[in-house]
Amino acid sequence: MTETPHIRPGQTIKAGFWVIGSKLASKLVDFASLLVLARCLGPADFGLVAMAMTTIFIVEAIFELPLSAALIRSVGISDEILQTAFTLGLLRGLTIGTLLAAISWPIALLYGEPQLVGLICVLALAPVMRGLISPRMVMFARAMNFRPEVMMEVSGKVVAAIAAIAIAVSTASYWALVAATVLGPMVMMVASYGMAPMRIRLTLKNWRVFSDLVGWNMLSQLISSMNWQLDRMILPRFVAAHSFGQYTISSDLVSIPFQALLYPLTRPLLAMLAAGRQDSLGDAYLKVSGGVFLLMSPIFAFMACMAGPLVGLILGEKWADITPVFQALCLIAILRLPGSAMWIFALLLNRLKSVTIRLMVELLAYVPLALVGIALWGIAGAIAAKVGATMIATVTSMVLIRDFAGARIVDQLGVLYRPVISNGLAVMSAYYVAQAQLFEAGVIVKLLASGGVFLTVYLGAVYCLWALVGRPGSFETLAFRMAARSVSTVGMGAWGRKWIGARSLSK
Repeated sequence: MTETPHIRPGQTIKAGFWVIGSKLASKLVDFASLLVLARCLGPADFGLVAMAMTTIFIVEAIFELPLSAALIRSVGISDEILQTAFTLGLLRGLTIGTLLAAISWPIALLYGEPQLVGLICVLALAPVMRGLISPRMVMFARAMNFRPEVMMEVSGKVVAAIAAIAIAVSTASYWALVAATVLGPMVMMVASYGMAPMRIRLTLKNWRVFSDLVGWNMLSQLISSMNWQLDRMILPRFVAAHSFGQYTISSDLVSIPFQALLYPLTRPLLAMLAAGRQDSLGDAYLKVSGGVFLLMSPIFAFMACMAGPLVGLILGEKWADITPVFQALCLIAILRLPGSAMWIFALLLNRLKSVTIRLMVELLAYVPLALVGIALWGIAGAIAAKVGATMIATVTSMVLIRDFAGARIVDQLGVLYRPVISNGLAVMSAYYVAQAQLFEAGVIVKLLASGGVFLTVYLGAVYCLWALVGRPGSFETLAFRMAARSVSTVGMGAWGRKWIGARSLSK
């Protein structure tokens, strides 16, 4: 049996860089693919595939099993435990595939789109193959070695992108989107057994290793999927496929920073926290939560500020109508960030019930708001419903974190004000630069110049505010310590550390 390795914070940082790097590489491939697909296909094509994917996302989420999380937090790993994980993944995949095939025809009737029958049946292969990825890959994650996972994921994305672009260019068919969705997991599944081979044997002998995560997790995943997909379930009944496609592509673009940066960090953080805690839970949560907001909020703020040029550059002029929707969804993403680290600590402390409560509160608020809003105002109503439900969910997260981690609400809010002020200053500066008549060279120069100004102002404001309040031991401390070490590495020595104001931080 393999024991849990000792993990240092430095390992977590390096692992985080590897995971984020892999997600950035994957999303770069997705982005390049989207540049081509958006010009070969229309909003109606994206809308049709989004209808099918909504059903698949919900069914897949209902039967989500946190097998990797259970293996990471387990004290020891044996072959029988890995074989149990494989068996559970296989059973899950067969259940998902069978259920999706059974409901494909009723879904097609509901939306009045007969093409959905074939689409759903083919797209159902993606979650099946994701569930069959070698459970032994978790051994790399437990050792904070994410290079094999990087290779596996990027190779799958590259193969899927090449196939999708080839189909889109040659046929201009929505089946290009299907190919991108299915081929990626297929390549990843095959590659996983090349990097982490294991003897396949069907058994449920070690079911108890996973059982404590299944009950509340299944319920929370069901509620979470309803929260994330409810608008996509209702909107096709009230808006045309063209408008629905515009909404879904906006939502998908906004989700990229979450998928490329925030979600990849959860496993290294979970592994580090499971290996041992040096801070109290409250202090640890404040550092993680503050770090998440410090890192993620400027991305969404810049995306909202420069929505018009970004949409034009990424999707082309025929997608210009989505700009207001894209801006609104970026601002909603910022509202979601406080409390977004809650589930990591809930999983660590086996408090998934708290996650379920938070999701249930959000759902109870979201359902009536979405039903009324979408019926009356369509996409605008869906956005208004998201704003209300997100604010309620964020407050609920703060209350629950106070109860089981001991972080006071005032302290949770206290780690947010410095990034909020810094974002405001950076947005005003970037907007001024973008509106100045200096960029006859085109949209790319405008985005680069505005982005450079935004980043400079944001980092400068964060540092000044952090220094003004006495340089507390928050996430900024870690960030500026790393900056001080980088300055020392390039040869500026003590003078550079003093200039940064972080001499003591480099120790």
